[in-house]
Amino acid sequence: MNFAEKFVRFAYRRRPFFAAAFAAMCVAAFFAAKAAPFKTDAFDLLPFRDARIENAERAAKWFGASDSLYFNVSASGSETARNCALALKGELAKEGFGFAEFPDPAKAAPEIFRAYPALFDDPAALERAISKVEIRKRFAFYMRRMAGFEAPAFKAAFLSDPVGAVPAVLANLKNLARGMGGASSDGSLVSDASGKNFLLAARAPADPRDSDEAARVCAAAAGAVAAAERAFPGAEIDWAGAHRISADNARIARADSSACLPATCALMLALCMFAFRNRLFALAAVAPSLLGSAAAFCFAWAAFDEISSISVAFASIAMGVGIDYAIHILYPLDLRGKFGIDFAAKTAGALLRPVSVICATTLLAFAAVACLGGGMAQLGIFGFAGVAASAAISVLALPAFAVGISRGGLRPTFLEKFSEKLVEPQMRRPRAFLFAASVLTAAALPFALGVVFDGRISALNALSDDSAASDAKIREVWGGAVSAPRIVAFGDCEDAALISLARAEEAAAGVAGAEPSWVSKLCPPREAEERNLARWEAFWTPARLEKFSRDLTEVCRENGVSPETFRPALDFLASARRGSASLRNSPEMSKIFAGRIFSEGRTAAVCAPVFVGEGVSKDDLARAVESAGGGAFLLDMEYLGDRISESARAAFLKCAAFALAAVGVFLAFALRSAKRAACVMACVCAGLVWCFALMKIFGVAITLTNSVFVIFSVCLAQDYAVMILWAAGRGNARPAAGPVLLSALTTSAAFGALAFARHPVISGLGAAAAISILSIFCASLCVAPAWAKISGEGSGGGR
Repeated sequence: MNFAEKFVRFAYRRRPFFAAAFAAMCVAAFFAAKAAPFKTDAFDLLPFRDARIENAERAAKWFGASDSLYFNVSASGSETARNCALALKGELAKEGFGFAEFPDPAKAAPEIFRAYPALFDDPAALERAISKVEIRKRFAFYMRRMAGFEAPAFKAAFLSDPVGAVPAVLANLKNLARGMGGASSDGSLVSDASGKNFLLAARAPADPRDSDEAARVCAAAAGAVAAAERAFPGAEIDWAGAHRISADNARIARADSSACLPATCALMLALCMFAFRNRLFALAAVAPSLLGSAAAFCFAWAAFDEISSISVAFASIAMGVGIDYAIHILYPLDLRGKFGIDFAAKTAGALLRPVSVICATTLLAFAAVACLGGGMAQLGIFGFAGVAASAAISVLALPAFAVGISRGGLRPTFLEKFSEKLVEPQMRRPRAFLFAASVLTAAALPFALGVVFDGRISALNALSDDSAASDAKIREVWGGAVSAPRIVAFGDCEDAALISLARAEEAAAGVAGAEPSWVSKLCPPREAEERNLARWEAFWTPARLEKFSRDLTEVCRENGVSPETFRPALDFLASARRGSASLRNSPEMSKIFAGRIFSEGRTAAVCAPVFVGEGVSKDDLARAVESAGGGAFLLDMEYLGDRISESARAAFLKCAAFALAAVGVFLAFALRSAKRAACVMACVCAGLVWCFALMKIFGVAITLTNSVFVIFSVCLAQDYAVMILWAAGRGNARPAAGPVLLSALTTSAAFGALAFARHPVISGLGAAAAISILSIFCASLCVAPAWAKISGEGSGGGR
């Protein structure tokens, strides 16, 4: 009498106590689900980490890209669109949103002139600009412009800049706006060339990774949008950003969680009703899975500060796996009809070893997933706890409760009759089936090797239809402004970051088709500023200053302007070092760099857009930036997705190799036979090849998250071959066909329920895993009975 037999007898005598304990666990899980804090973070769901992903996370933190919401206000008339945008800004301000302000041109002109000496790097250009011919051209230009509606800005530039510094600096500033397609700024608003679209970037006072906070931000934003649209019926507002993505992700994942668990229960219950003679056993088969999931949720709630919404939806996996153990226990009990505690205990004792083997490999799968970290850690721990609890309840407690509901005189079910015939052809012609399986695997291999990897992080996000439409509209109108590739440079201080940026932009300029925005020329490091100031002082010799003063005075008299108007500017030319100020420290112009420079403690970073034409290799651009010296990298989500695809393939292959090796070694020891272990692994490998071939044929890609299904497939689906070989070793493989078939159907149903989820992470893993489970089941059904017959382990007859 082994441990399982003893414990079943113990549980039988104390059934009321165990029933009360199970009920208490369900109640605790219910209240834990109500109180648990949920979150959804796409980066947490990646099954691996690397420098590129960490760089993207750091950049989002440094520059607040993840804190911003973008609003596009459009209307048939420019005035309506602008007024609606201003009304929207007012509504958002009431909710505590902050805004990026653009410089006032009238106030910015004097600051540009005083910053010019620290930016001065082209003496030849300045020599031309201070010639009498160019002075006359500037006077003519400003005289015309000061007669228009923009007179204050042009008057400020005219009076503060006699040498033409403002146009020179503005030429570099235009590089920053190149992605906006002729857009112009107006306070916090940016209008496109048509004047019918206004972009408003608002920073929300909340972390978008907290789904509850993100939902509150989105509710406030939606209210502000509704109020502005009511005030201006002809206007339309689209909005997008990390908070809306996070809120949609959490809402859809929670809805999927609520739908997948009941759907899984209903499917498994229906299958069990169809399979068991005793319909009460169908209810009993589902109970350990439900109790295991309840135990897992209680554990997760106690162990984690926040729970990933998606990991809860994956509870369907644990349920679909956990029911397998109950099926293997209940199936022989169901065939017995009416039985007592002695038979129930002996059945549990006989099945303890094979169930322990298949449970151990399943626990290995979830442990491997937990080691991936992030949201996958929760999935792994959740599944590990759920499966362990389900297996323990199935073997040690379920037989005790099954005694009371057993019934005799029941007719065999259709599934029972069908399953008995499943292995007969393989037993009659084993070599033919082995040959057919080998040929099919060889034919599928070329297709399997061509399976596609999709590394896009955007593929991990679930958006509502409205959110997706708004996101597409904003990218269509403002794509260059909100999603242009960026060079991010960092260091232990602001100067170090600026030095790295200057080197990176120089390197980027050397890549054909790439045009940096030259933020480094607008914000040079201190050392470069000192060189520029020295160059400025060397340029303005007394003779050159005297000549320029005479020429300026002459042109002033020609235009009826008093030369004394420019006296402050002329005095500054001779003493620029004392009066010069950098743009990033100027009250008005510093607004341009507010979201481009980060400094905190011993970390500083600068970001600058880089514009790429058609056919530009972002690989070459990224390598040029990273090899420029210092700390710099290219931040572009499309490029990041491509690189992650490559890493995903490597991680995928490592996971597959690890799972195959670990399970193979474990089975060799657990089954006490290297040949049996080899047969099991052959079934798994053949099934995976068939699965990948089907995915290739039907255009199903392997994504960042569903790549972990390889671990599940290898560690879970080997159960089928193990149970068939275990039954064959006892003299007959036929009795194993029924529970193996039902186990495969219920596990596939659990994964299949996920395939209908709206969230792409959940549905992708569910579909891929369901295909792989069924493929490995079919391979096991073809190979394992045939191998058992040839090896002499299964007689083919009853015993």
